[in-house]
Amino acid sequence: MKYRVRHQPWWAGYRMAVLVLALMAGLFGHVWLGSGIRNVEYQIGELEGRKAMAMREAKALEAEMASLMSMAEVDRRGLALGLPDRENIVYVVRDQGELARMASYRVDLGLHEFVQAGQ
Repeated sequence: MKYRVRHQPWWAGYRMAVLVLALMAGLFGHVWLGSGIRNVEYQIGELEGRKAMAMREAKALEAEMASLMSMAEVDRRGLALGLPDRENIVYVVRDQGELARMASYRVDLGLHEFVQAGQ
């Protein structure tokens, strides 16, 4: 009986080594990918914490602004709007050469007298 000898290609002996290297590369890639995902999760958590802190600060600033702009605070500081004295009102009239004149019970003053009266 004669046995036939099979000839295999030269790389056939390296199949096991290639398979082991491929498995090691896959395992390394899986670990590396998991580590990268974990790092991104930590960064997201840190950014969410900073966002929450910024939102709390914005809410506190809005509350402070509302309290400063409340009418009670404005009245307490004496900043309320009221009617001015008639002597403090100045009209600009176009037909008089755009000269300002006082709105008071006084007689209209010319420009020279107005400048002296305003000082």
